[in-house]
Amino acid sequence: MSLPPAFRNSTRPMPLSLLGHLAREFGAQVAQARLERYRHDPALFVQECIAWKPGEGPTPYQREILSALTQHRRVSVRGPHALGKTALAAWVVLWFAITCDGRDWKIATTASAWQQLVQFLWPEIHLWAARLRPEAIGRGALREGIELLDLSLKLRTG
Repeated sequence: MSLPPAFRNSTRPMPLSLLGHLAREFGAQVAQARLERYRHDPALFVQECIAWKPGEGPTPYQREILSALTQHRRVSVRGPHALGKTALAAWVVLWFAITCDGRDWKIATTASAWQQLVQFLWPEIHLWAARLRPEAIGRGALREGIELLDLSLKLRTG
């Protein structure tokens, strides 16, 4: 990001439109740097980019699973009901989509039954998408019906 030649080493006041452009460009660069940090650390993304209520947050085993995602090609999670597997899957979808936006990306969401996707996973993705912190992810909230669809995400490049 650099100033146009006419304003370098000058005492002339910059037009507000140029100041606005520079502020947006700087903000975009800061957001990109932040997302680069999260791209390789899904546990940090979940901790910092979701608005947690007091006493909430990922459990130690969820953080361990999130950290394993960047170390292994595949991670399998098995456990009883109400363990937090669906929330974990929702976090992973949001982490991948947001940190990879701007690149060509796809993420498949599958389950043993269609009903699990429709009634559990995608509603959970919607729930956690609403709790994303815009200042942490460097963009506004995912727009319902435009970017956050019933059973998919439609960002810039995904």
